[in-house]
Amino acid sequence: MQQADHYLGQLEQQLLDYRHSQRKGGQAQSTALMQMLDKRAALSGGAVDRELQPVLQGEARVTFHSPDLANLVHNPTPGTRMFSVSDGRQTQLSAVMLSEDDSAGQYQTRLTNALRRVGVQVHQQADGISFSTTAKNSGLTSSAP
Repeated sequence: MQQADHYLGQLEQQLLDYRHSQRKGGQAQSTALMQMLDKRAALSGGAVDRELQPVLQGEARVTFHSPDLANLVHNPTPGTRMFSVSDGRQTQLSAVMLSEDDSAGQYQTRLTNALRRVGVQVHQQADGISFSTTAKNSGLTSSAP
């Protein structure tokens, strides 16, 4: 937490310097600010998320919406589905075979478990469905053979 606080303090100072330099027409502070934002994970020890909020426990998570994935969760469609998630260095794979004999509950459980194996959690709320994964995961792909 101390590392996150230190990073956010330094970032605040960089933003103030940037604002001050912009009033004078300077560009040097822009580069320093961008470098600090780009190195957020390393400089904060992973304790500050993409929205610049401190992460008190575990890893920073990103919530996202995917209409195609939400449709797959809500509308049982038999077949084999393959998911992959990449963190830039390695790719995790998960596959699931969904049968037309599966009940709606079985279908959702099997699909949710397949997504969980690649680090994606499903969140169902009254206003729709969202997904989350760790901030280090850069891409989720889904395919149906």
